[in-house]
Amino acid sequence: MFYETVNDMEKQVEVIFVSRDRNQGEFDGYYEEMPWLAVPLAEQDRINELRAVCQVAGIPKLVLMRKDGTLASEACRMDVEQKGPLALAAWRQLVSS
Repeated sequence: MFYETVNDMEKQVEVIFVSRDRNQGEFDGYYEEMPWLAVPLAEQDRINELRAVCQVAGIPKLVLMRKDGTLASEACRMDVEQKGPLALAAWRQLVSS
């Protein structure tokens, strides 16, 4: 898996799961298999804000955000599928610009 591979020796990238589940049971069942962070389902205002900023129309969606919360790329899922761990180099350039 991409996440484990790129973070094997040191933390290089963090994924934050933003759920579209309808209830805590669905969230818990899905999230228990994930190795990354998640926005708690109870924080619906934050979830809705992230969905709007990231322009989520379908799931799953993987985006790259800068430290200031601005969107750096919406093509991250395609990057992971096509480039695998090599996507990190391009992402580093995007977040530094």
